This record gives sequence, C-alpha cells and structure tokens, in this order.
Amino acid sequence: MPARPPGAPARTLIVPVVVVVLMGCSTPVPSGTSVPPARPGTPSPSPSALRSPIAGIDWALAEAVERPPDNIASAPPSEVVHDPNSAGHPGHPVGQAHLQAVAVGGPGLVAVGHVYPGFRAAAWTSTDGRRWARVADLPAADDTPLAAVAVSGGRLVAVGRHGTDAASWTSRDGLAWTESPLPPASGSAAPSEVIPEQAAALAGADVTSRSSGRAVFVAGGWTGASNASPSARFWFSSDGSRWTSARVASATSADARVVAMAASAAGFLAVGQTGPEGSPTGSAAWWSEDGEAWTRIASADLPPDTTPEAVAAAPGGGFVAVGSSVARDRAVVWLSMDGRHWRAASDQAAFHHYGLKVRMRGVAAGGPGLVAVGVSLFGTQFGTATVWTSADGAVWQLVPDVAAFDGAEMDGIVGTAGGLVAVGTWGAPDQYVPTVWLSPPR
Repeated sequence: MPARPPGAPARTLIVPVVVVVLMGCSTPVPSGTSVPPARPGTPSPSPSALRSPIAGIDWALAEAVERPPDNIASAPPSEVVHDPNSAGHPGHPVGQAHLQAVAVGGPGLVAVGHVYPGFRAAAWTSTDGRRWARVADLPAADDTPLAAVAVSGGRLVAVGRHGTDAASWTSRDGLAWTESPLPPASGSAAPSEVIPEQAAALAGADVTSRSSGRAVFVAGGWTGASNASPSARFWFSSDGSRWTSARVASATSADARVVAMAASAAGFLAVGQTGPEGSPTGSAAWWSEDGEAWTRIASADLPPDTTPEAVAAAPGGGFVAVGSSVARDRAVVWLSMDGRHWRAASDQAAFHHYGLKVRMRGVAAGGPGLVAVGVSLFGTQFGTATVWTSADGAVWQLVPDVAAFDGAEMDGIVGTAGGLVAVGTWGAPDQYVPTVWLSPPR
C-alpha cells in the first residue's frame, strides 16, 4: 500500500492502523453495527473560517517530517518481500519510522522513537514544530527503540533499551547524542540466563527544595520476559549519563511494569501495569519524593480492570493519568491531587467508540486545560488518531475528526508556548510514516 505523504488529502477508504509491531488480519465491524456520522460525545464543529484556531480543538499536519532513506519506494514489485504469514502485507521497508515521544528542548522541540527495519533508535528536531529533521548520526545499533524523552537543567535525556538491556541517551542540543547503559537488575540468575530489561518511562525535574538547582532525572521500566510476570525497575541520575538503581522492596516491584512518569514540586509519580506485556491485567502506581526511594500506592485506589498509559502534572496542581480498560473498549482517566490518592473520572460517552477498541496514549496540559491523544480502531487495525479535551480532568469531549487524523495513531503530546505538538505514525500495518500534528495550526 503506497504511503500518503503527510499533508495530502485523506482517503475515502479506511486505512489500517496498528500498534507498532502487530501484523495480521483485521476484524470487521460487527454485523449490524451502524456507524453514525459523529461519535458519541463529539461536539458539533464550528466553521474554522468564522473564528481563530483554538489550541486542542483545531489540528493540522506539520509541513515536513524527514524520513530515513526509503530503498523500497522505487523497487519493482518483484523485489518487494512478502511474508506468507502476513495476509498479503508487504514487509516493512527501509524508510519507515515511529515517533513515540516529544519534549520541548534542544533547538526548540525534540522527538524520539525508532526506524524500521531493525528498531534502531532515532531522534528528530524542529525549531518551530512545522519542519522536522532527523538526527543523522545518533549512535545506535539495531534493537534500540527509544520510548521516552525529558529535559532538565538544559540537558535532554531519552531512554529505551539496547537489545535486552535498559539504556539511555543524553544530549545538550538535541543534535549530538551519547549512549549510556543503565545498571542491570541484581539477582542470582545463572550466567547463561538472559533477563530482558527495558526503560520505558522518564521524568526530569529541578529539585530546588532539597538541593538548590539540582537537576534530577528518574527512569522507570521493568525486567522480565514479555509473556511473564514483570518486575518494576527504577533508576535516578543527576545528568542522565550516570545512573543509580533506586531502592525498591520486592513487594513494590512485584508483578508490575512502569510505563509513564511525571514530576511536580513535591516529587515524582510513576504509573504502570500488571500482568504480561501483551495482555495486561490491571494498574499500578508509585510515589517518590526524591527519585531514590519509591513506595507503591495501594491498589484499592486504582480500578482493577484498567491500565494507564500516560501521566502528566495537571495545570491546577496534582496529576492526571490516562489509559484504557483492560479490554481496550473504553478510555479511562484518573485524577489525583497528591499523587498518592486517586479517583477515576466517571464513565462518559467520549470514552467509548461503538464498543470497539479505543486507547488514550498521551496527555498534556494545554488547550482548555488538558488534552489527551490516542487512537480509535475499527476491528484490530483500521483506525484514526483521536483527541480529547477537558477543562478540569473530570469531564471530557472528543475533538471532531479531521483529515489529518485519518489512518493514523498519536502516541505523545507536549504543550508549548504556541500550542500543542503531538507525534505518532500514519499508515500501519503496511506503512509507518513518522507524523507530527500541530494545534493550533500554524
């Protein structure tokens, strides 16, 4: 399937979308299901010609996002490799990439993710959000996907993994990066036993209340095979290059993985999931005042059938976490004023997608107060990027679909002085075109 360059008109056909590595046949919309012209909870759009663009409500594609060299674009059909088990989908060609996270830093903005094939770490920079250049000489081997990026004390840090080991990359300007390993989990495993480990979450803060001007980075992730019960991991660092494993009791880390982090003046919050990586069973959360010692939050405060995927400091104080039900059939939002005590926002029409799959993947302060991004699916692959807004974190509205959302999924979002920037990909499962959205359109 040829890729639609970002900025081109939307197709009338539904384009398959899937989370990074899933390949397979789609599931059709259930028989007899009627799809109304507007999804429940979607406000009636106002003609953009009659008003100025509104942050969080109006979205447009960035003008250009540099892709890796695409060696398959001009290849004859006979040279395109097809996997006999892929239901006719072509192999993922060179030139594909996925943007996972974005932060304000470097020349203006920095996004991180990975390129295909090889899941090689990659970074992009932009001065204004409209045009993005890929960092050409980022030091990375195959199997080094980046999951998160943060900035503190003028230093950028990205985390992910290098093979089966957790790893980080640091930069002063977003252009020159250095890789650093994270300390491995301690244990008595046999030398021949390989225990995979990954850093999937990151937060940075200036902890002025404890050491004037001291920058602190905290990273979180897990150790354990993807089909087994995980064990949560935490690290802390003053510069993102030299990391120390945080003190975590076995009860704090058991059967849990860290997937997102946020910082406030009071400390650090981490949220995560329980159960195997491909089939999570519930939620988990942790709190730390300094990033060095972590306490697990009582599970009674977190609904058992939900899984968070992102967390951010709320503009009025406290935190907001977003995710979905374990079945992925509704979006879910949690609210906390102190990071320790949580309540779920009431279920509402904007959280549903005709009983089909929907996921909130990122959240940031901006627009009317808070903006969340993610993807809604028809079946298992056909979907569209989805945006929600809220003034208080309790009541949410769906942003009306626009052509820029067609066939895409959003994974990360950040607020800037000029609006909001969201990152993700377009065209899965046949294409992974790195894509950036801006709100308000510039």
